[in-house]
Amino acid sequence: MLLFKRPTKAFVTVVRDEEYYRLPALFEVQDYIKCLSQRENAFCAGAFELSSQEPSRLYDVLKRYSANIRQNFNHTRIHRAVCLGPTSDCPVKNNLTESFKECIDRRMFEEYGLRADLMRFDFCRRPGEQPKTDRVVIAFYVYLTIVVVLNVIGTVYDCVLKNSNAKGNRWLMAFSLCDNWNILTSTSEGKDPRFENLSCFYGIK
Repeated sequence: MLLFKRPTKAFVTVVRDEEYYRLPALFEVQDYIKCLSQRENAFCAGAFELSSQEPSRLYDVLKRYSANIRQNFNHTRIHRAVCLGPTSDCPVKNNLTESFKECIDRRMFEEYGLRADLMRFDFCRRPGEQPKTDRVVIAFYVYLTIVVVLNVIGTVYDCVLKNSNAKGNRWLMAFSLCDNWNILTSTSEGKDPRFENLSCFYGIK
């Protein structure tokens, strides 16, 4: 039997170190606490898409390097978390989001001749503002509350049944802390002798 392998071409993207370190940094995160220690400041974070309105050798290098998605990060998308304020090069205006966009776009244009468009806005925060709780955290709190309430109900229900010697609802008993503890610490003594070889695992359990 003969096996035939379809010929393929491997495209290797080569970017020299000299070219790579001329690219805009993929991440830039400034000091959050230091920034918000000043009343007039604001701290903003988000991701930007880089582009060039004119032919740019630097942007060509960016695209060529980012094309190898299996080995390299996408350097045409940069992530910034910066301080805005009167003492920085990013002034604070009425609209913090627009101030943030203008700041990063101006920096990229002045340093690299590139344009930066806000792709994902994370947050802008002023001193004294509490972080907003997102939906995932709220959903987790709701789930945790439901589990705790069911544990309390199941445990109380189990204690009442023990006093009355009645057979309980197995769905409520599943949440009983006492019942689950007894199951967890139980052994197979007096049962199938084949389980005696597994007795060492009860300590682990």
